[in-house]
Amino acid sequence: MRSQVLTPITPVGIREPSQLLPSGSLPNANGSSWFDHYFDNLSSKQCHGKPLPCSQTSPSLCITQEDADKVYSMGQLEYDLIFSQADTALKYCTLRYGVFLWELIAHLRAALAGSPIIKYRHGIAHDGSIAPLIGALQVDKMVWPGMGSEVVFELWREKDGQQKAFVRVLWGGVPMKTKGPLGTLDLVPFDTFEQHIIGMVGEGAKLVVQGCSS
Repeated sequence: MRSQVLTPITPVGIREPSQLLPSGSLPNANGSSWFDHYFDNLSSKQCHGKPLPCSQTSPSLCITQEDADKVYSMGQLEYDLIFSQADTALKYCTLRYGVFLWELIAHLRAALAGSPIIKYRHGIAHDGSIAPLIGALQVDKMVWPGMGSEVVFELWREKDGQQKAFVRVLWGGVPMKTKGPLGTLDLVPFDTFEQHIIGMVGEGAKLVVQGCSS
């Protein structure tokens, strides 16, 4: 499998963030190899109506809206490439969140079997956790998961005697559209969803263990 090498880039026309941020606040040595940190910092401020930051040593040197918009653009491009478009994106996401997907299948199986009787489970994750999850599910359009983003897995069962079960996955409050073989994850037969996930991660997530060991 051909792999793509991701290299740090600084978009044309944007100032190096290290010029504007306090000393010691950068996530790494050169401050430009991962736009996620800047995206998170600036978007959270603007989400709450706060002003964009200025340099502590040169107060007149401030991040402009144009700077912020370019950071958002590059952050979006970065997430799309890493978690969706790169040749190894699906494998990477599956290895990152394959154990979670295996646990999900185990919980759904237990619910269908009636033991344990748990109607609701809730997990908390960061943007950098949600992205590989929806990447493993092959979401059709990767976006930087904003604050308050949710991925909801619902288990449905028919009321008739056959008791057929279905899975619905909500992303942004609507059934997730994927570019994978399952299409839109809206009342997908449980057996089909189960086989798809197990085909990716293996029973007991053994394919994940093998992939991480190779």
